[in-house]
Amino acid sequence: MANSMETIFKEKKYPFLFASFILLLCFTILLISNTRNSIPYVPKITDLQSTTTQSIIPSIKSEDEVVSSEGSSSSSDAADDDEEKGDSAEIDWRLCKGSVATDYIPCLDNMKAIKGLKSRRHMEHRERHCPKPNPRCLIPIPKGYKMTLPWPKSRDMIWYDNVPHPKLVEYKKDQNWVRKSGDYLVFPGGGTQFKDGVMNYILFIEKTYPAIKWGTHTRVILDAGCGVASFGGYLLDKNVITMSFAPKDEHEAQIQFALERGIPATLSVIGTQMLTFSDNSFDLIHCARCRVHWDADGGKPLMELNRVLRPGGVFVWSATPVYRDDNERDRNVWKAMVALTESICWKVVAKTVDATGIGLVIYQKPVSNVCYEERKVNDPPLCHPMEKQKPSWYTPLRGCLPQLPVVNSGGDYKWPTSWPQRLSSRPASLESSAEEIFYEDSKHWSALVSDVYMGGLAINWSSIRNVMDMNAGYGGFAAALIKQPLWVMNIVPIQQPDTLSAIYDRGLIGMYHDWCEPLSTYPRTYDLLHSSYLFGNLTQRCDILDVTVEMDRILRPGGLVLIQDSLEMINKLSPIFRSLHWKTKLYEDQFLVAKKGSIFRERKYPFIYTSIFLLICFSVLVISNTRSFVSYIPKITDPEISSTSAAGSSDDVKDEASADEIDWRLCNGSAATDYIPCLDNMKAIKGLKSRRHLEHRERHCPKPNSRCLIPIPKGYKTSLSWPKSRDMIWYDNVPHPKLVEYKKDQNWVRKSGDYLVFPGGGTQFKEGVMNYINFIEKSYKAIKWGRHTRVILDVGCGVASFGGYLLDKNVITMSFAPKDEHEAQIQFALERGIPATLSVIGTQMLTFPDNAFDLVHCARCRVHWDADGGKPLMELNRVLRPGGVFVWSATPVYRRDNERDRNDWKVMVALTESICWKAVAKAVDSTGIGLVIYQKPVSSVCYEKRKVNDPPLCHQMEKRKPSWYTPLESCLPQLPAVNSVGEYKWPSPWPQRLSSRPASLEPSAEEIFYEDTKHWSALVSDVYLGGLAINWSSIRNVMDMNAGYGGFAAALINQPLWVMNIIPIQQPDTLSAIYDRGLIGMYHDWCEPLSTYPRTYDLLHSSYLFGNLTKRCDIVDVAVEMDRILRPGGVILVQDTLDMINKLGPIFRSLHWETKLYEDQFFVARKGSWRPTTYDDA
Repeated sequence: MANSMETIFKEKKYPFLFASFILLLCFTILLISNTRNSIPYVPKITDLQSTTTQSIIPSIKSEDEVVSSEGSSSSSDAADDDEEKGDSAEIDWRLCKGSVATDYIPCLDNMKAIKGLKSRRHMEHRERHCPKPNPRCLIPIPKGYKMTLPWPKSRDMIWYDNVPHPKLVEYKKDQNWVRKSGDYLVFPGGGTQFKDGVMNYILFIEKTYPAIKWGTHTRVILDAGCGVASFGGYLLDKNVITMSFAPKDEHEAQIQFALERGIPATLSVIGTQMLTFSDNSFDLIHCARCRVHWDADGGKPLMELNRVLRPGGVFVWSATPVYRDDNERDRNVWKAMVALTESICWKVVAKTVDATGIGLVIYQKPVSNVCYEERKVNDPPLCHPMEKQKPSWYTPLRGCLPQLPVVNSGGDYKWPTSWPQRLSSRPASLESSAEEIFYEDSKHWSALVSDVYMGGLAINWSSIRNVMDMNAGYGGFAAALIKQPLWVMNIVPIQQPDTLSAIYDRGLIGMYHDWCEPLSTYPRTYDLLHSSYLFGNLTQRCDILDVTVEMDRILRPGGLVLIQDSLEMINKLSPIFRSLHWKTKLYEDQFLVAKKGSIFRERKYPFIYTSIFLLICFSVLVISNTRSFVSYIPKITDPEISSTSAAGSSDDVKDEASADEIDWRLCNGSAATDYIPCLDNMKAIKGLKSRRHLEHRERHCPKPNSRCLIPIPKGYKTSLSWPKSRDMIWYDNVPHPKLVEYKKDQNWVRKSGDYLVFPGGGTQFKEGVMNYINFIEKSYKAIKWGRHTRVILDVGCGVASFGGYLLDKNVITMSFAPKDEHEAQIQFALERGIPATLSVIGTQMLTFPDNAFDLVHCARCRVHWDADGGKPLMELNRVLRPGGVFVWSATPVYRRDNERDRNDWKVMVALTESICWKAVAKAVDSTGIGLVIYQKPVSSVCYEKRKVNDPPLCHQMEKRKPSWYTPLESCLPQLPAVNSVGEYKWPSPWPQRLSSRPASLEPSAEEIFYEDTKHWSALVSDVYLGGLAINWSSIRNVMDMNAGYGGFAAALINQPLWVMNIIPIQQPDTLSAIYDRGLIGMYHDWCEPLSTYPRTYDLLHSSYLFGNLTKRCDIVDVAVEMDRILRPGGVILVQDTLDMINKLGPIFRSLHWETKLYEDQFFVARKGSWRPTTYDDA
């Protein structure tokens, strides 16, 4: 019966029955919607291998099962629960009113209290004044609000409509803080004191006082008067986390900008009350023109900094009194600061001025009380030593100095262990009686986050950036998430034990708060709110309805709450969240996950909503009788049940038995961990007749394919997350020291402890790769990185730093180099999370389509462009887009001191002229490095006007086949004519280019292309990102094994990952369309191994690939190759027929992979670390 119904829906043979069903369904939903809130169905996830297998993923219950953890409940209990739901659902929710309601902060916008203040002299009007009772109105969402851009892109730009405040843009337009560009607010990384950019300023501070050691010695800092928090945002690259703060003042929305960018920040002011941080917390405090009068009220503001600064920590002050003495005011401020810092025993350890004229002074706090006791004048006095410090919550500023804690035998304070060891070390502030509790707490959270939160709750962690732990304890939740590209604000409620000092000792950040009051932050600033057993204590003092209103206020649309609590408390919370139209799910009777929506904030007009709903239902009904496109979210089923319910199980049993009997063996040899079958076929290489044209670097695949498994290197660890991985990787993952030594003078890569570190240098990047990138654009402004120029090819890329840093410019680079004496350069690149592949310009075409790249780059890439009649340069010409440019930076361009360089330049001039390339720029930078930029013509006119037809044009009618083992050509392909004058039309600017019709697309395929785009957008959004329990935040390198038009990659464009789109050579050739869209990819035949190193991808995706492969090769060979190129812990996501999945499942289970099946078509398998113990004889 089930199969018959499925056939009815798929083939639509019975339109009347189908239409009736749709109408009945609409009517039923309408009826339910008018009687109770929508209750989402939550599928039960089962293990693919066996229904009896124990799983670390908690069982899932639908909302109907939230009531009780018992197997059954009495009817009276159920009735009581329904009544409770009904009461909560009938809450008369209303929107907050007023012109500034979208940014309403109750405790900072209480105008009645502010107007009643007797004084504003000490910033009292910027402090907290909470209304009583708490307001229960809901915050409106700004018009045009969009989902926040992902990190790290958000650091540099945010949607203007999300924070539509132009005042600061205008106010700071001359200081490079922020500017408006189209739909975005862009943050160039400048500031009042950052004239050369914030990163140069950060480096200037460390150079001035090297003991700072960003990211090891100095981990947690406070930035006072932070502006838009670019200082803290860029310090994240240095493994430094910054608590940036500023008041809500005339610098409109500066903290809102910071949080929208994904940078830790909070609203606060040094006025009459202590900051909500613990004593001795911050390793460094920074103030760049922060407009605080440090000597006010007897120096209380500076004494407050002294309170929160760790003993031995430093205060970096960059302001005009430090470096200017041309006016009386600055001289007086400096004189007062000298006296005040001496009185509190702060020592000047550095004072300097940079090249732009900006200066700073660095003060250090003492490590013991000796200086305090030796002062001639006890002013300010020491605080009473027996005074028990309470959490600083509405606590007046003090005019005394707290005694310093004594940790070691010499009476000095002991600095925390270097980061990252600091995270797991015993906090110095921890009571000895709490030590065992601390370590148990750390183990508990590490296991819970890893086993349940990251994989078992269907949370798309890749969309999570700003996180708040509402009841943080020792910070175990945040510590367990430390490798994720997010940050956690750890809240210690003032009624709970004071563990905030321990959190800071661990190298994390947080603050005190009372959840019976609203938080001092803007609306829509967090992606996830987490709490563990918080609400029980709150109900004794306040109404949890007020707390949920506050959670709604500070959570972004689409954001999540993750609550661990008693079932009784969850039964109280769930109806409230559902009344707000949040989707809720309960896991294991203790984990409540609720997702905030974005529409229907008020239900004042039920008739209108009913009418709209009926109209939608009628439209669906009409469409269902005219079109066959059906979109749905997959139901998750047990694979064994699916298998046996399908046609016959004998074949399935046979397949599984045969797969289990595969005698897996390890590849043998000293280089087996990095084995690339088609590039390491030494037998074929030794038999080559010539190596003159790099034939030994080309593909020579063994026959038959090797089925041995690649060993995992000793000490292998999970790859570091992006963007950290761009700058450092684990040495044990790619333990190759040769390149480190070979390029030690060129700043490519260096070894530092357990890491390989990539400083962003290179042979041609003497001042760093980013300066080189800017130099290119300055030399030829038409390049316009990230708009006009989106997809580039980097020839002989080294460790791919050029491509890695271009990602910041919205440019994606196909970096390539051969496997040669530059040991493991491409392996380094891929381990860093940068797109790259192994290839060489030898005797065969590159595996890219014609007219693909906007720009081709070569920096000392060691290719002889004039070899074999200029074939290498003609190959670049083939893959370069008409109107695109070739950037060549090599000694023949800028040096004439030897015969070889002069000859190479002369030959290059002649060769480029013969293929109609025009030199559009030639320049030398301040380091003496030069480049020339050539442009390819946009039409074939120049070819036809040449006096000598050499090289000749390729045959015009020749149908271009995919370049796969295709010999290099000695002719010039005719250029495609797109516009009316016979010229090639450049693609639309990025990002519009992604969704525009590709120029190479056949007119007959246009409708298919747009339908394909819609299909993948819906499938990725509705299913892949939320419905398959894949932890997308751990995914960086992705491969689509059967990419089509690149719809899968396009749908993931806002995720912090990249996709290599593979077009199998037997499939329709759509690779040109993929490049037209601004994506990258290459041709391949999956019956052969890929030209890449082992362990280079996090996720392999395929959609209906395997059916065609089985006609030509054994899918066991393909599975072996997938195992080779996938990292341990990596995932494959296969959409295919159930019959094919039943063939694949046993193979991957025989490799000890975890497998799951969803909706009889989505197969998810996770690679483990298992390897066989016996070696292959070959």
